[in-house]
Amino acid sequence: MEARSLVWAVPVRLTILGSGSAGNCAYVETEETRILVDAGFSAKQIELRLNSIGRSLADVQAIFLTHEHGDHVCGLPVLTKRHAIPVYCNRLTAEYLQPEMPHFSAWRLFDSGATIKLADLKVDTFSVPHDAYDPVGFMFHHALGNIGFLTDLGYATKLVIERVRQARALVLEANHDLKLLQEDTKRPWSVKQRILSRHGHLSNEAAGDVAAEVVTDLMEDLYLGHLSSDCNSPQHARTACATGLSVARRTMGMCGRGDVSYREMEVDGVQLPVIEAHCEYRKPARYDDDLEIRTSATLLTPVRIRFDYEIVRGGRETLVIGHTVHAAVDPSGRPRRLPPRVREMVAPAGPKGPALR
Repeated sequence: MEARSLVWAVPVRLTILGSGSAGNCAYVETEETRILVDAGFSAKQIELRLNSIGRSLADVQAIFLTHEHGDHVCGLPVLTKRHAIPVYCNRLTAEYLQPEMPHFSAWRLFDSGATIKLADLKVDTFSVPHDAYDPVGFMFHHALGNIGFLTDLGYATKLVIERVRQARALVLEANHDLKLLQEDTKRPWSVKQRILSRHGHLSNEAAGDVAAEVVTDLMEDLYLGHLSSDCNSPQHARTACATGLSVARRTMGMCGRGDVSYREMEVDGVQLPVIEAHCEYRKPARYDDDLEIRTSATLLTPVRIRFDYEIVRGGRETLVIGHTVHAAVDPSGRPRRLPPRVREMVAPAGPKGPALR
């Protein structure tokens, strides 16, 4: 991933200077703060990439590290020799890096799970499952919007999901395509097992599942990062993640006239467990197919709702059809009526319900 910038209409800026197997580094800027997240390129490369957006290392006030692997820290020894930039990380990460940086003393150590205040930013740190000493993710809180970093993890714990749900922008790992990884001849089976383990990396499909859980109406931008150069492609990652998000919208959005988030329904004491499911496979889909998932909702009774699904290739060829029926229940499992807003938005049983695209 090459340098990409997000500048909201407010003074908060996120630039992905690079993300992938070759290195990872991002730049976050607010009115009062300019920081790097990781330093996985040479100091020269980081400087050049900052220069491309009109910034330099001389502007950077802090570096936050997710973990000690080379594709996240390789530029740090030279960078910190040339620039007196404080490095924020936990103790185990610092202890691993210190022998390579005996000249450096501006460590700012935190306990994983701690919250750090830096000018107009509040930074939440949280542990992630990865094969490093003490890897973490970050949520940068600002009055004008929150930015989350969730890369290098084998799976997303409940804690991780909760920590990044309030993000306005999220950098999410989508490391590999499962089929391409399995067919890769460069990596021995032991390496593949490590990548696929619960302390390895998220596949495209797993990233789609995470996105389905964390994306809310608050989120405006989702960056898929840390793509493998050999076992993935932007198209593979986007397709898998879009599929996960489309499936999630079965319950997150009821129709085009206005969205009702499932989280809002849960807060109101309403859950929608599946009580019936049907799927009919008509034709197979293939890699690189342009697929569309069409969803419609129908109100069966005041306490039951049906979602119909159709997977279409090329805009007209139906591959799969199916439906699920959900019952509205309270947290104790007792039936209860759907919220009035949902009942108003979803058409009653009839020949056709409102479509979700």
